[in-house]
Amino acid sequence: MVLLRTTLSVTVCLSIVNGMGLGRIYLRVLSKLDDQGRNDLRSIVFNPRLSIAEFGNALRKWAANQPRDIAELLELFSKVAEQRAANISQAIEESDLSDAAKDALYDIDRIFGSSDGTLMENDKMMNIVMGRLSREDYIAVSQFLTSFLF
Repeated sequence: MVLLRTTLSVTVCLSIVNGMGLGRIYLRVLSKLDDQGRNDLRSIVFNPRLSIAEFGNALRKWAANQPRDIAELLELFSKVAEQRAANISQAIEESDLSDAAKDALYDIDRIFGSSDGTLMENDKMMNIVMGRLSREDYIAVSQFLTSFLF
């Protein structure tokens, strides 16, 4: 759920997605919703005060009231996000990133791996981690996260 929430939030801001990645699935969900459904979903995804557990409960409750095809797409999105989350440590280790960039990615994974923090709290901690990086490492970490998640 942690990666799902983070990914949903970031995906809305992306305009370019490839293949059947998370961005493409999320955009398919959005395209099938009416205005009220989109607004309701965005109010959950972009609520910075929800804890991870509260986010998961709100999303499940919302999905239960949606048509079957939308619920199935959200389930697919969740499965893809969970698979990517399970593989992130290996992907970081196998990357050719600097040690500082790898350490930052591990820190970010730990930050968003906690179910206690709200999106706002996690975002602040991630900004602290990213702010410690050189410009080159900052760009490399950003590119890694974008390519890995989407």
